[in-house]
Amino acid sequence: MKREAAETLISRLNARTGSYAMRVQGVTGGLSGVDVAAAMAGAPRIEESIARLKYAGQEEYRVEVWQWLIAVAIRISDNWRKCSFEQKELLAAFVLNEVVPNRLCPVCHGRTWTPDAKGMEETCACCDGKGWAFPTKKHKVKLLGVAAESWSRTWADRANQLMDEFDQRDRRVIERVMKL
Repeated sequence: MKREAAETLISRLNARTGSYAMRVQGVTGGLSGVDVAAAMAGAPRIEESIARLKYAGQEEYRVEVWQWLIAVAIRISDNWRKCSFEQKELLAAFVLNEVVPNRLCPVCHGRTWTPDAKGMEETCACCDGKGWAFPTKKHKVKLLGVAAESWSRTWADRANQLMDEFDQRDRRVIERVMKL
């Protein structure tokens, strides 16, 4: 791909700033956004979103990747017993927070509160009203509404299944970028 075409592509992909000057750090060794756009040309949208979130630090892609993880949880949960949609959402948030760390609380998203059953504001149980947290096993168990031994026996395996799906896509991203 010619540099001008890649610059045009990245400026369209990064329409908010119109800039193609973003830098990618981590496993890519500091490739420019143009290089990443060229590498991700023709890749599925989710792989591009993972690359932009994980390697370019573009947090606006976090929700898209989280929604994809929820869809994966729904797809692979046929043999999961007793797993509500809310639990799948939380599990996807926990997994995303582990593979792409974020200081914002995965439950309240920095608001410091969550709505209770009546819709009233209630201090977030995950971050204790701080707005940021990396949920511990104790918090995960409490938020999912399961017993502590159930986390180790059942839920940790479900989280690992989601992580495996993410890792497969992440490996494809790395393979594409390393071909440059």
